[in-house]
This record gives sequence, structure tokens and C-alpha cells, in this order.
Amino acid sequence: MLVIAIVGFVPASYSHELRPAVLDITLGGAEEAQVTAELNFIAEGFLAEIDLSAITDTDESQNAARYDQIHALASDQMARLLRQKWPELTSLMALYSQEQPLELRLDDIQVEQQENLALVRETRVIFSASLPADSVAVTVRWDRQLGSILLRSLADEQEADYSEFMVMGGTSKPIMLADGVPQPVQDTITTYLYSGIVHIIPYGLDHMLFVLALLATSISFRPLLLQISLFTIAHTITLALASLKVLSFSVPLVETLIAASIAYVGIENLRKTDQSVGWLRAGVIFCFGLLHGMGFATVLQDFGLPQSAFAIGLISFNIGVEIGQILTIAPIWLLLSWLALSGRQFRYGFQIPVSVVILAISLFWIYERLPGIFA
Repeated sequence: MLVIAIVGFVPASYSHELRPAVLDITLGGAEEAQVTAELNFIAEGFLAEIDLSAITDTDESQNAARYDQIHALASDQMARLLRQKWPELTSLMALYSQEQPLELRLDDIQVEQQENLALVRETRVIFSASLPADSVAVTVRWDRQLGSILLRSLADEQEADYSEFMVMGGTSKPIMLADGVPQPVQDTITTYLYSGIVHIIPYGLDHMLFVLALLATSISFRPLLLQISLFTIAHTITLALASLKVLSFSVPLVETLIAASIAYVGIENLRKTDQSVGWLRAGVIFCFGLLHGMGFATVLQDFGLPQSAFAIGLISFNIGVEIGQILTIAPIWLLLSWLALSGRQFRYGFQIPVSVVILAISLFWIYERLPGIFA
């Protein structure tokens, strides 16, 4: 059952990968109070009329062929098609102020140039709406059919602050538009805790597989705790450095190396017959933790950190990541402990089959991600 569950999450290819939409909302207007919004999303799913809440891969949809057909269109052709479908898109998303829906005006559509059909491409939709007098906040309604969305607010000439992440649509909490209205500390903590958790479950399958591979190394508590602790310390370091912009890196390279790190641990699990964790293994896990911290940082950079609560947001996100990792392995560890497997039973009943699946998935990811390094 575990093997089936893991394989079921594997994406077929980059071009069919599901990614959350990002909506940046800005207050501003020269002649009248208005709100401007910039939506970045994978428009092919909407245009192919795929319910993104019901699938993990567009190939699972009955409209997969339509998705591929739209994905192959030239950028200007796809922009025209999306412009025709704008009324349908506004029926699935809406902005409200003072509990009244705003009339959305389409300003521009920018479709990324498609150079490689094996990769996803993003579409940027810019729209605006006039605000009622004395408006200080807007809420967003996002239909679950459009999948997940990350909401960010942007005051004039300021960096975007993460507001909310809606996993499967719904109506957001109020997004404050007035300059100088900071988010309450408790809201910052809860939103970044939540974002850290959902980055692991369900969106961080590569990180989930890595900690599962660590569990497959040993069911004994002390070796497992040592590995998880080293991994946590290491990824906290690089996450903090990247968030402070002290460290920069190539995202495609990091993603490929993360897949390689998972493959390495899978191979080590197949090769080792004992459950001990030596100094070499500990050093390797620490280095891989540094690498995975860069992966966490790419997500946190998309979310943005509030300047007024930078440390709180960073710490909360990291704690959320840890909670997600614990939730990944704790139920399995408890089950294995309850079964009281012998060393031989653990090796042949869990360690080897799970490591084989993890190795196969990670090798596929390496194959899939390598072209991105040279794109």
C-alpha cells in the first residue's frame, strides 16, 4: 500500500506538473482608488476545463489531450484564447471589498514563450478594479476547480508580503491594502506555520521521500533522531542564509541535486546491512540537509517574508517544515515499532522494497530535471 501511494504521487513530466497559482494584489491608481492584481498560473489547465482539485497530474484527466493541444500553441494564440475565456475565468474567481463583488477589468495577458514542450510555462494575467470609498481590504474567492493559490499583498513600491495559501480554493481572509497596516504577529505565525507544513504535505514529495529514506535506514530511535536532527540543523542554516539573500543558487541545479541525494540514500539503504549511523553517514546527511534547505528557500522566496516580522516568519516556516516531516514519518515509525520487526524482517519487509521504490522515483526525477539545468 505504501509503494502504491508513493508511485501515485509521481508526476509524469514537467509539462503536466501542477503548481499553485500566485496572485499579487496592489492598491494604487492615479485618478481613483483601485486595486490591481497580477495572476501567475498554468493557464492550460483552466483552458482545457480540467478540475485541478481532483487530480495530481493532468494526464489523469479526461481532457489530457486537450491540455497537450493547448500547451503546444504559440504564446500569442494562447493569449487570444485566454482573452476569449476571460468571462469564464471571472466566474471562477472574484474580488470583494466591503462584502461587494468588484468588477474586474482585464488589462493584459502575457504568456511565457514556449521553448521546450517538456516544461511547464506560466501565464501572467493583469487585471484591475475600482474600489468603493474608504476601502481598506479585499477578499478573494477562488474556485477549487482552479487548484491551489498563494495570495500576496503589495503596498506601493514595497516587496510582496505573503497573505494566505489556499490549498483547494475558498474565500480568503481580508487582505489589508492600506500602507502601514502590519499583519498581527499571531497571523504571521499561523500563516507561515501552515505554509511550511503544506510545502511538505502534500507539495514536497521529494523532501517526504528523503525523510522516508532516512526512516528506512533504521527503525531504532537514536539513529533516526540523529539523522533527523542533523538534517534539520543543516537545512535551517541554508534556509536562513538564502532568505537573507546571503546565498544564491541555480534552482534547476538544486532540484536535480536533491533528487540525487534521495537516490544516494536509497542506494546506501540497499547496500548497508546494519542500522548504524557512522560519522561518514552523519556528514553526508548534514550536507544533504544544506542542499534541501535551498529547496525550502525557493518556496519561501515565492511566499516572501514580511520586513516587520522577518525572523518570526522565517522561524515559523521552518517549524512548519519540521511538523510536516514529522507527520510524514511518525505514523510509519509507530506502526513499525508496534509490529516489533526483527532485523531481518525490517530489512526484507520494509527497508529493501521501500528503498527500491524511492531509488526508482529519484532516478526518474534526475532524468526529468537534468534538461532544466541547461535550459
